[in-house]
Amino acid sequence: TKTKAALTFTKNEQSSKSVGIIPSREEDFKRLFDAYSEQVSYKQKFLDQNAFLVYYTKGYDGPGRDSLEKDVVNERQTLQFGARNEAWISWDDFLAEWEFVSSSSSGNKDDINDAFTDMIKYLSNTIDAVDGYLKLSPAEDLQAAEQEIAIG
Repeated sequence: TKTKAALTFTKNEQSSKSVGIIPSREEDFKRLFDAYSEQVSYKQKFLDQNAFLVYYTKGYDGPGRDSLEKDVVNERQTLQFGARNEAWISWDDFLAEWEFVSSSSSGNKDDINDAFTDMIKYLSNTIDAVDGYLKLSPAEDLQAAEQEIAIG
């Protein structure tokens, strides 16, 4: 199932559980979300890659044919990818601050305190973005994920 596939990521070597470490590479991080998210349609990819042309032709696709922009946009997919991207930006900012604090053994106390404040803010933003993403999921999928995590 999509839920199980989304939950089986980077295994922690000390644990037999499927849920593991949160990735620090953008591609790996986004892959977790993409395993569950609605996929981008071929038509949407075309529209995105040709946005300039589509905009100035008003979606003209030839005589007697409907406009390319006539179909309803997949709003759920757009919101999922937006939440995924927001989660990554905040997580990446958190990791940058973590690196700063980890490498500052005798740094200025004010700088370190500011970094901790920023870390809390970025982590909170990450959690908010993930919550926003999860709110787009059907309740039964969330229950299945919780059961999968509990079982380990």
